[in-house]
Amino acid sequence: MKNTWNSDKVEVIEQRNAEYKAAYETVKTYTCSGDVRGECGVKHRTVGAAARHLSKDQRDCRSIGGYSDRRVVGIAADGELLNLSQDDQHDAWSAEAE
Repeated sequence: MKNTWNSDKVEVIEQRNAEYKAAYETVKTYTCSGDVRGECGVKHRTVGAAARHLSKDQRDCRSIGGYSDRRVVGIAADGELLNLSQDDQHDAWSAEAE
């Protein structure tokens, strides 16, 4: 008997990956967002600008004894927040350091 569960599951995963990739390719702006602190409210044109803003937010939180849970995320055309890939995160911090 053929195991259809595995092929069905793979198909669903491939579909979700395709949808995510399509959404990610529409990212034109970035923001800082965290589960506790929420979004910063600024749409940055570059990942480097978002990383600089995140650094300031982290410094400001530390100065009052707190911690910022925000991270840089992409904003898709439909407004969905998308986590950045490891490469994009590296690019953000490299741009922030310049």
